[in-house]
Amino acid sequence: MTLQKHPSQTLTAADIISGRDTAIFSRQQNVWTPKALKAIPSNESEFRGGAFATLIYGQCRGLFEQSLQGKSKIVFKSAPIAQSESALKILTCISIHLAGIEGGGAENPAWFIDFLFNALRASDARTFRPTARSVLEQYGSIKPELMSIMGARFALAELRLTDSSEFESLGKTIFESRSHRLESLKLALSGSKEKLSQVLEVNFLAKLSSLVT
Repeated sequence: MTLQKHPSQTLTAADIISGRDTAIFSRQQNVWTPKALKAIPSNESEFRGGAFATLIYGQCRGLFEQSLQGKSKIVFKSAPIAQSESALKILTCISIHLAGIEGGGAENPAWFIDFLFNALRASDARTFRPTARSVLEQYGSIKPELMSIMGARFALAELRLTDSSEFESLGKTIFESRSHRLESLKLALSGSKEKLSQVLEVNFLAKLSSLVT
């Protein structure tokens, strides 16, 4: 499965990780960088990228439920599967992109960019609409905190929720959840295949259950 800009042009790594302004942001924040890590084998990138997308999806669901209150939380929990999956897909893509920014932006090593690309591909395999390409084309080039807030607004719009205080709160929660992203990143990059396979299996069974209940 490939991400495409149009039928004849494949989305490249450069389209996923934005320019040097994000790399500067990362250095200023003195955050973890993948440069210190040993590159993962290329034949494991797709599997580990998929595991990372799955972990991030689960975190976004938890942050979504944590951030919404009252009627909005009820709307989220009772929304049709297609709508809630689309909303979570948007936050998943934003979070994967944030992981790239926090890791070094345009200065990320090639193997790490490929890993993130595979995570985005996995998010499309799980929920195609909206595509990862469309989310990042719309929001990937703006500053990280604003990107998180605008992405949250887009996600809540999928559920017909338009309260500005809610999407600002959700966006800031996503942006500030760096430690959660880091833990998922460490597990996806260095966890055993057996452990990651368990993560993927549990996630698949949870999704299957949601479709039949």
